[in-house]
Amino acid sequence: PERRSRPAQRAPSALRAPPAKSLPPPGQAMSSESWETLRAFVEKEEWSSVVDTMLENLGLDSPFDLLPLLNGTLNEVIKKEDTTEVARAKRQANRGVFAQLAAQQKAQEKEKELEQNGEAVKHQEEPQDEGIVTSSRRWRRTLRAMFAPDAAVALQSELLSQYNSEDFRFEASKLNERMGDGSMTRDKKKEALEQLLFDKVQCKILPHYGFSADQKGWKEMNSIVEEHVKSNKEIRKLMGKLNKTITDLFPNLIR
Repeated sequence: PERRSRPAQRAPSALRAPPAKSLPPPGQAMSSESWETLRAFVEKEEWSSVVDTMLENLGLDSPFDLLPLLNGTLNEVIKKEDTTEVARAKRQANRGVFAQLAAQQKAQEKEKELEQNGEAVKHQEEPQDEGIVTSSRRWRRTLRAMFAPDAAVALQSELLSQYNSEDFRFEASKLNERMGDGSMTRDKKKEALEQLLFDKVQCKILPHYGFSADQKGWKEMNSIVEEHVKSNKEIRKLMGKLNKTITDLFPNLIR
């Protein structure tokens, strides 16, 4: 007798992958009413409601499903903003072309002078690739754009940890001793303190969060943190700890 082939057994439902959930057709994903609702939540900074609204109208199940959308959108925003900034900088540079030519001529004259004196003139052998520079700049802008309250808390925690480190405490004790010998005015003490904090700690932490390792980056970061202080209890708490730590390390600052 002929053998009949047995029908393939279906895998248990627990082992079968769930069917992919398709997104609504373009143009039907969100109604005008939904857009207005989303805009209202954004204006009120009710981000949990923003996420819920997007999940519902895009037909997504998990907040993690929004990450490709948010990542791609953020990248495009940074790219467009960066392109605009570069174009603006080029226009300003073109307006100052005569000043640039004068500076180049002055630099060339300086090089000739050094060569005549037997001094070597160092040139950068391999200029940095423009694509790498652009990507690095855009990544720093992305980090700054994502500098939310949680990032501010992380930065403050890093500062606090470094201020309490053995190496910094040693440097602080030396400066505090100088502050107490009577040779420094109050303004000089404050200036020396700010310089020590920046050179030993702050300038090393700023790049972790997309800010430049200079006073401009420090001011930019502080201005953003100040915006979060009013609404974030943890930031206010850490700010108090930072101030107290510095005060304890430098008792001679106010003497």
